[in-house]
Amino acid sequence: ADYIMQCHPSANIFDGQVGDGDLDHAVMCRPEECTPLRPTYTCTATAPCSDLAAETAAALAAIS
Repeated sequence: ADYIMQCHPSANIFDGQVGDGDLDHAVMCRPEECTPLRPTYTCTATAPCSDLAAETAAALAAIS
């Protein structure tokens, strides 16, 4: 929950990362050695990320 709260720096702003299947599966390596690009997104009122917000809400509900 702490990580999720840090992704919400202010009202109507949420920063998130979403994996890219093509990038993630292009190289098979151990996590500590793998350094693929991990796209980040900033969700705002004008650029909503409803799918990411819904997944985050489900995660918070699951741990409460």
